[in-house]
Amino acid sequence: MSYTQWLHQQCPETQTWPSVDSFALIQQAKATQPCKRLEILLMIAWFFCFTLLSGFIGQPLLEVSAQGFFWSAEAVCAVLAGAFFCTFLEQKMQRRLIQKKLLELVKQHQVAQNAL
Repeated sequence: MSYTQWLHQQCPETQTWPSVDSFALIQQAKATQPCKRLEILLMIAWFFCFTLLSGFIGQPLLEVSAQGFFWSAEAVCAVLAGAFFCTFLEQKMQRRLIQKKLLELVKQHQVAQNAL
């Protein structure tokens, strides 16, 4: 679902707004930088995901042999699964952050319109 559709569902009064105003608010909400807590949380999630997955398969991520370093097939699967999960988690958190900021901007816009 696009942010415009979501915005119209959450705030029906925005359906009467010009699309330029809605688009400007959406772009402004997308421009917000994620907070440091979110970035730290995602780094911790990546670390735990890879550590737990490598522990579950009983293999270290990198193995040392006479030929040098190599990745085991289980470790590759763990890294791919961890990357998929953490990327999904990051996208969900980013979307929620943008939606929250968008609601704040809509309220500010309504207050500004009522003040005129």
